[in-house]
Amino acid sequence: MALKFDEKPGQAVIDKLKEAGYRWNPTDRIWTQPVWPATAMSTRIKAERLYQEVCQMIRSEKGIESGPEIPF
Repeated sequence: MALKFDEKPGQAVIDKLKEAGYRWNPTDRIWTQPVWPATAMSTRIKAERLYQEVCQMIRSEKGIESGPEIPF
């Protein structure tokens, strides 16, 4: 599982990613978390929730009105 940002996110977002188990991959410049076959579905569900939460955090930081987000 990977998350990539166009610009460095705020510290609150970074802390949220670390809390969720994501680690910074400096080579590829992405935040990653392994997906294991036994827990793949729950990992994907948690990742979607985290994605929505992080999007809302970034919108709030930038003063952007929130709306439904499509991750693809």
